[in-house]
Amino acid sequence: MSRRTIIGVIALAVIIVAAAAVPILVPPVDDRDPGESVVVIPLNGQITEGTPGLGATLISPSTVRERLEAASTDPRVGAVVLRVNSPGGSVAASQEIVDLIDEHPDPVVVSMGDQAASGGYYISLGAERIVAQPGTITGSIGVISQTFDISELLDDLGIEIETLAEGELKDALGFEGLDDDGRAMLEAINADAYEQFIAAVAQGRDLSEDEARELADGSIVSGEEALERDLVDDLGGVETAVDQAAELAGIDDPTVVEDRPGLFDGFLPAGVERTVGRVLGEDPGDPRPEEARDAPEGLDVEGLDLEDRLVLELLRDAGTPQYRRPVEGSGS
Repeated sequence: MSRRTIIGVIALAVIIVAAAAVPILVPPVDDRDPGESVVVIPLNGQITEGTPGLGATLISPSTVRERLEAASTDPRVGAVVLRVNSPGGSVAASQEIVDLIDEHPDPVVVSMGDQAASGGYYISLGAERIVAQPGTITGSIGVISQTFDISELLDDLGIEIETLAEGELKDALGFEGLDDDGRAMLEAINADAYEQFIAAVAQGRDLSEDEARELADGSIVSGEEALERDLVDDLGGVETAVDQAAELAGIDDPTVVEDRPGLFDGFLPAGVERTVGRVLGEDPGDPRPEEARDAPEGLDVEGLDLEDRLVLELLRDAGTPQYRRPVEGSGS
């Protein structure tokens, strides 16, 4: 059996299972009156422009747009609650998402989960009200960029990189860390993104620029402290957020509908063949020629220890300004 036939069979099976899962994952719709429902939409994970792979949870503008458009075109939905649980992420993606929320025609209330920090807080600013649990981790109003000097790692792996670049600063964020010009360039970008964050806080929370700047020290705070600082409007869970959304929409007795992501959300839109190809050890969706996909000479990925693999993983977003917490994850 050919590889393409195998992919076709697996893809068909995936689609069938996904279709079968829909009635289970999405509650059945009844004959509710127009505008009498509040839909709860979960937004979980890091904020990015990318598409999540199998098993990953990410928040992207395309995902938020798709779910908000579905809510706006359903005549039974009169308000939206966004359940945000995110440490933050991409600056541009956060900005696009906050615009989508702000432009939504129905009232939107954010219900913060375990954390809604940095970019997670930024996107919450698009809602008419923000509700947090007393123990929610939020705030972290600031910008962070990280770069890595991996020259010694490359030497250990026997890899030599030859760079050809036009433009004085084109290679300022290279593999050998930052030089003075590269640091100045990145600091300027961070400062610009930081000012944009301050402006968003001032507008979203109806504060003066000085008041917003005083809050933008990068610190994380609990939901209880966030209420004292006027970063959120109330304390409570999803039920509190639903009540407030219903109040804003003029709904007396709201029906709550949970928009649960499908079992295969995140990788079917990117192409079943690409996902299956990875499972088979080849990525047919990679547009590069086959020779360009080969690992660099001397790079034995399977032979890397855990520390070296972690470094290579972190390099993916190196040098890109982020609205995110410096250390992700929290617990008690």
